[in-house]
Amino acid sequence: MKKNTNIGLMLVLTVSMLMVSCKRDQESFFPTMSTLESTSPSLRANYRSLCHYNEGYVDQSWSPLAVLKSELSTSQDTEFMKQELKKNAELWDLEVPILGFIEDTAKPSSTYNAASYSDGKIYYGYAIYEAAKSKSPDNIVNAMILAHEYGHQLQFKYDLRR
Repeated sequence: MKKNTNIGLMLVLTVSMLMVSCKRDQESFFPTMSTLESTSPSLRANYRSLCHYNEGYVDQSWSPLAVLKSELSTSQDTEFMKQELKKNAELWDLEVPILGFIEDTAKPSSTYNAASYSDGKIYYGYAIYEAAKSKSPDNIVNAMILAHEYGHQLQFKYDLRR
């Protein structure tokens, strides 16, 4: 009986994971709040990896194991980055772009990059975050890199060419 319960639980978790998984051709790589609310609490609590691709995403140097996440290693780091991005958006009286973080355990150096996209997304690599954080105790280097990426968002919004 216990074996059947475990198999049933695994099946439910697998189906739930598929419901919140991302596809490369989706408009938004982040699952909606209603999708996440419909999954089990244990799955939501442990669901940090938002997308997994079978090919490089931001550039082709990323390994197939690169994962798009909604947070950094610590909640303090994540909150710092979200607040910095919010400050930039408020300065221009614009919406806050979607901020995602890329982790690649197979080739961590491939995440030494940040990228801004015309559809309102900024992806920030774990490696560049950690390297920049080590440069200053107040994390100003990451704030500067994020401000640079936000500048690209302004270029896209106002159609500013190089």
